[in-house]
Amino acid sequence: MSLDVIVDEGAAAQALQAALDMSAIGALVIRYLALFRPAKNKLTWPRVAALLGELLPLIKQERLERDGRVHEAPLHAWASAIEKTIAARDSGALRPPLKSHGYLFEVVIAESARASAQTAVVLQGGDVASIAKPLSTTAQAIARLEQRKRGG
Repeated sequence: MSLDVIVDEGAAAQALQAALDMSAIGALVIRYLALFRPAKNKLTWPRVAALLGELLPLIKQERLERDGRVHEAPLHAWASAIEKTIAARDSGALRPPLKSHGYLFEVVIAESARASAQTAVVLQGGDVASIAKPLSTTAQAIARLEQRKRGG
């Protein structure tokens, strides 16, 4: 059975998501994997296993090493980056099949930097506060889950 069939089959998709042990972004990861499907072929299970083997450890450790530099990559940055990668495909800016995770990694780094960037705001009365730039709805939900997981 191909990944496309599993994504379309509700119970199978749920089983794969549970197997990913990434309930917060499992559905996004499944959709992302579809970007690797060759145009005229199925995405094979050995290829799915290899892609997940490369990706899941990085997501779980919330760090990404790229070009000799280590970047913090919280779960919400991964979620937002996967959403943007899929949107890039949908808009025609990214043409599948992908050969590597390079595009996603660059977007994760950018999303992580964007999320940690703060904007100073002068409040009435002259006080200065900083607010984070808004994240996507999915990324906000994941950030709340991360905060809850850490006891916050």
